[in-house]
Amino acid sequence: MGILDRFKGKRNKQREYSKQKMEEAKGIRKGETKENENPKDEKVVTRKSKNSPINLTEDGILQKLDPNYVNLSPFEITQLILKKASIEDYAVFSETQKRANLLYFEALSLIKNGEYDKGIELAKEALSITKFEAESIYWTLGDAYWRKAIETGMNAKNVNDDAWRNLNEAILYWIQALPLPAALRDISKAYRFQAKIHYNKKNIKTAIEIYDAIYNLEKKYNTSLLTKNDKRLLEKWNKEL
Repeated sequence: MGILDRFKGKRNKQREYSKQKMEEAKGIRKGETKENENPKDEKVVTRKSKNSPINLTEDGILQKLDPNYVNLSPFEITQLILKKASIEDYAVFSETQKRANLLYFEALSLIKNGEYDKGIELAKEALSITKFEAESIYWTLGDAYWRKAIETGMNAKNVNDDAWRNLNEAILYWIQALPLPAALRDISKAYRFQAKIHYNKKNIKTAIEIYDAIYNLEKKYNTSLLTKNDKRLLEKWNKEL
């Protein structure tokens, strides 16, 4: 998912933590333990840290970081992890992300080669593994459904039920990927297409409302999405109401 370079500081701390644990493990193997229950029995006892990544789950950590995390967007969850996770917690997310990435990159390859259903299946499996930086996975799922919509019969003059269903799926996944710039761009693209379809069916009010949704995205994310042509169409359609 390719945006971890921004977080070298936290990753370096994670490496230092891992190095420290490796040194501790070497000491244990040499008998340099902090606690011996009974020297006569030569029995070594080690205590497991309460903050150890072992046996921790993403959901358990997120619940600790914010009990309301289930209501956060994927982007907000990523920010929560980056801002509040301890080094030990971060190690858990880093490990799950590595496993998810194996599926994610394979999904990208399948989607690129037109095997949309297989790619979607793997991308969803990746989502089941990690919530860290999942925005990119959501965007990829939206892209896959958009491509499926085109393949199943989406064009400017007519859209069959399967294509329309796939188009709506694409929008739902892209919304989950906000505020990625690619998601903003692609949601606008999909809304623009839907607006024109409704206009062609004489649903002018609905078409204008869809363009209003693009405008609301502009305001919320402080960006420019409506083109000059969009504005000309809106002016024309408002006159036709």
